[in-house]
Amino acid sequence: MLLFGLAALAPLALARQADTAFTAGLRWRPVGPNRAGRVSAVAGVPGDPTVYYIGTPDGGLWKTTDAGTTWQPIFDAVHAPSIGAVAVAPSDAHIVYVGTGEATSEPAEPTTDAILAIELATGAIRWHFQGTKDDIFLTGCLSNRAGLNCPKYGVFLDADFGASVVLVHRPGGHDILLAGQKSSTLYALDPDTGKLIWSRNFGPGSIAGGIHWGLAYDGTRVFTPVSVLPGRDGKPGPGQIAALHAVNVDTGKVEWSFIAQADCGGDRPTRVRNCAGGIGLSGAATVVDGAVVAGSLDGFLRAFDAKTGELLFQYDTTRDFDTVNGVPGKGGAIDNASIVAANGYVFVNSGYGLMAGQTPGNAFLAFHVQGGTTTP
Repeated sequence: MLLFGLAALAPLALARQADTAFTAGLRWRPVGPNRAGRVSAVAGVPGDPTVYYIGTPDGGLWKTTDAGTTWQPIFDAVHAPSIGAVAVAPSDAHIVYVGTGEATSEPAEPTTDAILAIELATGAIRWHFQGTKDDIFLTGCLSNRAGLNCPKYGVFLDADFGASVVLVHRPGGHDILLAGQKSSTLYALDPDTGKLIWSRNFGPGSIAGGIHWGLAYDGTRVFTPVSVLPGRDGKPGPGQIAALHAVNVDTGKVEWSFIAQADCGGDRPTRVRNCAGGIGLSGAATVVDGAVVAGSLDGFLRAFDAKTGELLFQYDTTRDFDTVNGVPGKGGAIDNASIVAANGYVFVNSGYGLMAGQTPGNAFLAFHVQGGTTTP
């Protein structure tokens, strides 16, 4: 049986004492195009570190061939809303797959809430697969749907494809494109045609729930975190279940599931803003050494046996930390920032107070992977 141990270390900070002679020649400069304040997705081309693509919240897909010095727009002729996911086909670097968000004004194009296959030479859409039709959404209309700029028709769901799409190679030479949507639906598509191979739904989804930031794949299973949006009573909305599901990539069958439960024991109600309902698994999971690691909005970091779903490790990050750079550290919600594994360590960002009453914080934590009994 797999032994997966994590020993919690003090949070590492990027503000260590730097060699000023080494950094004296560095200067800040813009490295990308106008992108509505942020980049929502990045993908590179295997074998060429100078070529990569970024997706932006204002609907743009951009390409660089000189490692970010200059950028060319790909989507000038494509009617698409915000871009939440980008992947390049390893077998054909002239095709890129992107996931899009909802429309913000009428009408909702067929390229909204969709997966698109783009031919990079021309910018033409080879195929598109739309997960949700007529999804027109504005955050400002949540409190007043009759507002002047609010949509007069549509489903008003905000069902983005915000999770990074995953292109996987299967025995026999066929590939599968995996895409997760905030509708809580996981899709397996034929990357050549966009044809639906199978789909699996895990609930109604929500504007800040469903399959939110990303998937993970171990060669057999796709690991699917599902988040929830607490209602005014502080509890998850009707039908919403916070969970991590292991889904067989060939059949769409769920092999195991972890269902998150609220933990308001001890002093957690004083440390966690909504320990009763803010329990979703929102951030992307990570596969490492036969285990899958996932964080939750109530601050837990967990590791599971990838084959069986056995809980191997659990650590509550909603606490104070002594830090290597002397700044008082405080953990909180684990949300949009990915969990990264490298060189025997697992790195986790704890603290995200932007959405739905989540717990803020400023901790960047390093966990050491070791054999034997788990010792926090």
